Amino acid sequence: PTAPPEMTRPTSIPDRACAKAARLLSAAQDGPLTLTERVALRLHLALCEGCTNYERQLRFLRQAMGRWARYSGEDSGTP
Repeated sequence: PTAPPEMTRPTSIPDRACAKAARLLSAAQDGPLTLTERVALRLHLALCEGCTNYERQLRFLRQAMGRWARYSGEDSGTP
């Protein structure tokens, strides 16, 4: 059996750019990005609706977990 074509194609440039953006978005949750990282991420987000949606989802999850922690009395001191 052979793999479907989408499984065997090489990674495209947009796929790699989105993977890098996803790593930067995750890293930004843990601490500040460098100026170069911030600029690269903002430029990518200006052009990529999928990654912009991912950023919104991360922000929503972080806010929801913060609210849950405050509600449940388990606030760890992180926003």
